[in-house]
Amino acid sequence: MQGSRRNAGTPPRHGPRRRDVLAGTAALATAAPALAAEPGIEVLARVGPWPVASRLIGYGGRLWFANSVKGRNHNSADIWSLDPAGAAPRYERHLYSQDAGYPLIHDGLLYWPFEDSRFSFGWGMAEVTDGATWQPLLIPTAQIFHTHSMLSWGGSLVAVTSAWRTGLQISDDGGRAWRRLHVHSTARRHLARFHEPTLLRGQLYGYLKDVEGIRLARFTGKGFQAVPGWPRDLYFFSLTRHRDALYAVVRAGDGHREIWRTDGTTSTLVGRGLGRRQVMDLKSDGQRLWAISLTKGGGRLWSSVDGAEWRGEGMLSGGEPRSLGIVAGTVYAAGAGDDGRGIVWGPRRRILSDAAPPPAPPIQFAAARGDVDWADRAAKLDALLARPESYENHARGALRRAIFAAVRDGAPAGFFAGRLQARRPAGTVPAFGGQMDVAAADIGASMLLWAMGLARRGEVPTALLGQPWDRPANAFEKYFSPQPTAIWAVAAAGQRERAVVDALVARLDVEGDPAWLRAQVSGALTALTGERFAHDGEAWLGWWSAARANAAWD
Repeated sequence: MQGSRRNAGTPPRHGPRRRDVLAGTAALATAAPALAAEPGIEVLARVGPWPVASRLIGYGGRLWFANSVKGRNHNSADIWSLDPAGAAPRYERHLYSQDAGYPLIHDGLLYWPFEDSRFSFGWGMAEVTDGATWQPLLIPTAQIFHTHSMLSWGGSLVAVTSAWRTGLQISDDGGRAWRRLHVHSTARRHLARFHEPTLLRGQLYGYLKDVEGIRLARFTGKGFQAVPGWPRDLYFFSLTRHRDALYAVVRAGDGHREIWRTDGTTSTLVGRGLGRRQVMDLKSDGQRLWAISLTKGGGRLWSSVDGAEWRGEGMLSGGEPRSLGIVAGTVYAAGAGDDGRGIVWGPRRRILSDAAPPPAPPIQFAAARGDVDWADRAAKLDALLARPESYENHARGALRRAIFAAVRDGAPAGFFAGRLQARRPAGTVPAFGGQMDVAAADIGASMLLWAMGLARRGEVPTALLGQPWDRPANAFEKYFSPQPTAIWAVAAAGQRERAVVDALVARLDVEGDPAWLRAQVSGALTALTGERFAHDGEAWLGWWSAARANAAWD
């Protein structure tokens, strides 16, 4: 799936048809004029339609970030990039996720985990790119709903994951193959989470929350050990390495936000230099600590040598800053704009490109095995698909594992498409601990379509792309439904024939689709065509009207 070269910067034009993918939104992506009071800090961009920009990282001479909804379940996760020196931001990718996890550069490639994979079949997902080509990656080593973060550790790629239990998954080949490094045990039906993974002197630390409470913990290789002296059961965030120590913002019981420091052995309260200011993020450039706080109508940027004494570095106007990013010693901020879109601040200065060209992104499932009896596999999988018990909570794993084994072993053309014709039971089965019911037939179809995307089998039935959306909303915002999975699968598989693009463009005008589904359609179009119109439905319709006459789309 190739990236594209076209920017999306013009506001959508509203006509009698719903040609804006997300009707009623403001301009989706604009390079903004300077709004900040201090020189050197400007509003670099505003992007939408989602209200928050975050997850800043520098890659390939550009500043990359996510645009999403925070604080509630919502299937929105768009990736954008910009050249801070000028020009409009560029729409890059739509993740099949409820939000974007924290990105990572590892061995010259940019990895972006799915913080909460949309359909949660129980394994983690991420995407990897060289800045143009994207590939999906599956993490099949544990029960996983969330892939919060990734990190480079000792030359390996490590994913921090969770479901009912939190864990660490490790890959030595860039994400092709994974093995389980650790699973953190906790009481049955109690959640565990490990956030903010940070390395100090080669050891892994992070925020651990489980049935025993909240603590800063160090991974020993066999489990997690609480860091001595760090305050227990107080929420903390923005764990960052600075001058051979770890610092974080701790939300004290009296409302203050304190700065704490540890070297892994001794932990100390550095001070309350920022007092009751609402500190939102903390980062280090190696020489100074940087923080952002909210103020009336915007925010303020601060810096400190040691976290005790702070000086103001500039005002951030036009929105509420939520997160910081430091790229090559330069500080950037992102957050919620006052116009309902995500906003990015920073100096209008070019970022130097990476020294060496990146390698090609890894293809996870490539070679087909020639020693497999695929007719026998097909018969056994058809039998699993037909059994009602295959879809019960504790038995669903056997069906999922059988489908994954076919992906892993290089199922031949037509294998998954043929299984879509297999008989599946009527009725529903419970999901999410019995909190919602899902049609068993939909689960089976979604798993097979998911497999087509992972295996890059461009065999998705075009009719599914236009099938009406009739699912009632649920609190989890997760849907085991063929339509969105089919849209993801054609993008992942590179299924770019004329009929597919035709169906996707037509779907931009469908009444009743939720905003996140319309956004996914435009994301699939970007992945398949290389055009970068983002959520401007009018632009997509105009482009396709001209492009469909090209014989290359036959």
